[in-house]
Amino acid sequence: MWQIKRNIQLGWKYFLLLLLSIILFGVTIRTINYNHHFNDKLTQVLQLFSSYSNFSIEELTALSTSLPWDKCDSASRFELKQISEQSHYIDHLLTLNQNGEVCHSGDMDMSHSELTTVIVPNEGPTRIATIEYDQQPYLLIATQLDDSRYLFGLSKCRKLLALMFPEANFPEGSSVTLTHQGDIIGAMGETLSDSPTHYFDLAKNDLRIELEIPESHLLDTLLQTVNYLLPASLFTALAVTPIIVRFRSFRGQHLKELLRTLRNKEFYPVFQPIVDGHSKQVLGHELLARWQHPKWGAIPPDHFIPILAHHGQLDRLLLELVSQCQNRPQQHQYLSINLSGEQLTDNNRNLGEFLRELCLQLGLDTHRVIIEITERDELDFQSPGFQSNLNDIRQCGFKVAIDDFGTGHNGLTGLRQFQPDFLKVDKGFIQMIRHRDETQPVLDSIFRLAQQLGITVIAEGVETEEQRQYLLSRDVVHMQGYLFGKPHRRPAQRLDRLPG
Repeated sequence: MWQIKRNIQLGWKYFLLLLLSIILFGVTIRTINYNHHFNDKLTQVLQLFSSYSNFSIEELTALSTSLPWDKCDSASRFELKQISEQSHYIDHLLTLNQNGEVCHSGDMDMSHSELTTVIVPNEGPTRIATIEYDQQPYLLIATQLDDSRYLFGLSKCRKLLALMFPEANFPEGSSVTLTHQGDIIGAMGETLSDSPTHYFDLAKNDLRIELEIPESHLLDTLLQTVNYLLPASLFTALAVTPIIVRFRSFRGQHLKELLRTLRNKEFYPVFQPIVDGHSKQVLGHELLARWQHPKWGAIPPDHFIPILAHHGQLDRLLLELVSQCQNRPQQHQYLSINLSGEQLTDNNRNLGEFLRELCLQLGLDTHRVIIEITERDELDFQSPGFQSNLNDIRQCGFKVAIDDFGTGHNGLTGLRQFQPDFLKVDKGFIQMIRHRDETQPVLDSIFRLAQQLGITVIAEGVETEEQRQYLLSRDVVHMQGYLFGKPHRRPAQRLDRLPG
């Protein structure tokens, strides 16, 4: 239940963004398909009518050799009617013989003068024109057999258009218009004058088709799409949101949780003494961070420091720790503060000013603060950002230490180019000491090198008397570890002098 609540708190924005993105994607695809559907439909209509005209001419030419021409009686009209009914391309047939007689296949009765207005302006054996009969547009195809005989066919344009746009599926308030050379040869529907429409237009040779559909039809289509997508979108968003929360987290921690943790002051400072190994007198303290989670309990620094570093919150952690231990300058005559490699090379703020602000809150002068740079981070000592920040630190009066020496990437290069004031040897080397008289070649070489370079060594992780005696025999005086004191919320005692 707690994990579900956590996913809701951290992931509700991701959930809404996912949900809206999926629906928006679906609506976009549906809109594209909607446009493609009608454009494809218009393309099919134009291709069909273009082929239809050619086939109509071919059929009309073939019929001209078998039709009755000499007279026009009921038998002739019946024969014309039968032929036109069996035709795939012609609605009505008319003949104009050498005597000027017009014979037709049905109710469409056109006079000689009406037909001659079609054939006179056109040239060639086959003519195509548009006429209007009974307030309906038709495509009229005329074939000239000789100087005085013509065969006319009225095409099935209107029926074909109705077949391509069935009335049952034709959106209400829509219209489609087919034109030949600018003249209407087929039309369906009627648009509403006060309704905004979606307009489609396509042309091929002499043919053009125009389609107008109310925008409300597209909106209805998109609403249906949303209703269809909503359940699947909800399921997908619910399934993917925890994955995004986990992906946006580092080691299980999300930035939003860390910011809330900092606001709730779950991080708090502790101090571990740095002592004189001879007198066991406290010389200074190292400021460390601890995290007491309300549900998980104490979380070790090795876990939460990389998380804070990953999210770029180490500066804020320092500010929070310092805000909880300020106003006690007498207890912090010497204090050691840790900086990561990322903090040292970050140019988004002035590092010297940032550290001076910390000292101001602590009530300490800068010369009483040591900046520890962890050796676990690989540092580019030649980079302008590193050199600039390091110079700022030194010019402000801070001393510099390399922390966890011997465990990371920098090694001897760091000693030569970094030129630290202090070298803190990692506890892993110290804990290998079992007896004061045994030899530790690696550890001894580190001590000799530091002494040659004039660097003060601080041994970390001193836990036994044998280790203390071994270090003193190598002239290592400054020590830190459980032998002298664990990290505690209050400094061990007032400090009398600085190390080194």
